[in-house]
Amino acid sequence: MKKRILSLIVTLTMLVGLLSAFPAVSYAATSGQAGPWVDWYYDEGTRTLTLSGIGSLYGYQNCTGDEDVREDVKHIIIENGVTEIAWASFKYFPSLKTVTMADSVTKIGDFAFESCTRLTNINFSKNLKSIGRYAFDLCYGLKSVKIPSSCLSIGEYAFSRCTGLEDIELYGNIGKEAFSCYPFLSTLKSVTIGGNCEHIDEDAFISCDRLTTLRLPASVKQIGECAFHSDESLTDVYYGGTVEQWKKIDIDSYLGKNQLSIYGNDPLIYCENIHYVQGGDIYFGLSWELNSGTLTIRANPDSSMIGNEQFYGNMVKWGEPEIVPWYGLRSEITSVVIEDGVKDIGNYAFYGCSNLESVTIPSSVTRICKYAFKNCFALEDLTIPDSVTRIDEGAFMNCWLSGTFTLSDSLTTIERGAFSATKFDCNIIFNDSKKSLLDDISIGGG
Repeated sequence: MKKRILSLIVTLTMLVGLLSAFPAVSYAATSGQAGPWVDWYYDEGTRTLTLSGIGSLYGYQNCTGDEDVREDVKHIIIENGVTEIAWASFKYFPSLKTVTMADSVTKIGDFAFESCTRLTNINFSKNLKSIGRYAFDLCYGLKSVKIPSSCLSIGEYAFSRCTGLEDIELYGNIGKEAFSCYPFLSTLKSVTIGGNCEHIDEDAFISCDRLTTLRLPASVKQIGECAFHSDESLTDVYYGGTVEQWKKIDIDSYLGKNQLSIYGNDPLIYCENIHYVQGGDIYFGLSWELNSGTLTIRANPDSSMIGNEQFYGNMVKWGEPEIVPWYGLRSEITSVVIEDGVKDIGNYAFYGCSNLESVTIPSSVTRICKYAFKNCFALEDLTIPDSVTRIDEGAFMNCWLSGTFTLSDSLTTIERGAFSATKFDCNIIFNDSKKSLLDDISIGGG
């Protein structure tokens, strides 16, 4: 009997030794229900909370229902199918740093991420439509926020007291004190508001004392009282409309509509540097912007080009100058900057820009089309990059070129009349092998 007891003790001792060789098992919950049709899973190793399913999350501070997870989670991934982050779903997740939303999310509810003080990065859904009240209040760690153009409503106090924010890009209407930092100091320096915004409510950016640059679209119709109260550092406002449109905006102040406050609390009214910036989209992934005399042509690839990539970067071959988007502004254009990615310069692109002095052409351009620079009388120091292989009929007809004119070494075709009636008051730099091309077109003649 004693031998059996001894044998049993030895066996138990060996089992205990074997079990001690394995790591301790955490019995904290690692999965559960986060909404009526949404589940959650927590990876303790990466500290990542993943939510998957269909519809809305539960609200009220902790959609997981597990306090240990709430305290520990560092990353949140919301997968395709989830449509709504409910009221206070992730309020006060003290360790949270990043949030990634699938494009199925259309709504962020009130208080959704309030007091997530370590949150530094948010990848918003491209189909987001609204952000609720206090949604990101007291998220000190945020430095930059880019809200998608689909979001047309930003609620009151949505990003209030986010004292670390330095730049913001958004498109929708802006609620009361949406980006207010009162009573704290703000680091916000730049705000870009896109083309869907019609009104900015009162006190929207109150106490943003370091804001220097503001971009407003022509769509803005009303700016509430003290929307930029105390933003005395505001030096430059870039407005996407005309002087006449600017004057029609209702800007509230203590003294009434569009009246300068004696307390200096309405810097939009007395800001001396109002830049009237105009622009828009061109077909084939291009856009244009005219700012203080400089016309910039940009290549902006987007989903609309899928399946038509061969056309991307090609400027429109306009049939007549009057339909070029900036034709009515041609007398204001003094310089043109064509950015990398643009493949050609379209027909009539800068026709009649009589005050145009400088043109920057990138190495992505291979062709200068018909009448692109016709009747440009002030061109100086023009360089045609080596990427350009073709200059079409009338491209520089009736121009006046001064300074230095440098031709591409890769030119294979210069159509007759490309430089018809052009005056060359400049040094012409070209490869000797291209001399025959120049002879054929009778530079300076017909």
